[in-house]
Amino acid sequence: MKRVAFTVLAACGSKSAPPKPVEKPAPTCVAAADHMLDLVEPKDEHARKIRDIFQLRCERDAWPPDARACVVSTTSLKDPRGCKAKLALPQREALERDLAEADRAARDAKLTSCEKYKQRIEQLMTCDKFPQQARDALRQGYDAMSQSWAQMKDMPEEARKAMEDGCKYGTEALEQAAKDLCGW
Repeated sequence: MKRVAFTVLAACGSKSAPPKPVEKPAPTCVAAADHMLDLVEPKDEHARKIRDIFQLRCERDAWPPDARACVVSTTSLKDPRGCKAKLALPQREALERDLAEADRAARDAKLTSCEKYKQRIEQLMTCDKFPQQARDALRQGYDAMSQSWAQMKDMPEEARKAMEDGCKYGTEALEQAAKDLCGW
């Protein structure tokens, strides 16, 4: 009986290995893409396109778990964590190519306000009730502005936004001014 008790006590008192911590699974591509959308401002169509590119590239290119975890742990685009460096060169190149294309498409879409502005100026040129001197000044201003569009791709984002806003507000002002005079 003593032997059984000793064996039971010995078994109870023996140290077993501590349980291994359960590793948290790596974030999914959807989680990484959704987090990217959280970081991008403003939340517009371009931001949603960036989110979709992150998901597509992550899934199609099979991003490693550490790259996905890095994206999810990023707190600001102004202070990136070097997540692209965790991707293989072909993965990184595919992501950068798709993001650059999305940026180009977004810039091109912004020209629509400037195109509308151009159409309104051309329409105003045919309105005899609008003073000729004012029409000429508008045309000259538009011509100077449109010449700067050639350098738009090299402009900082703030300058492109200022140009877009200028076209938008210019169109609104023209429409208001010509509404009664020209019957728009």
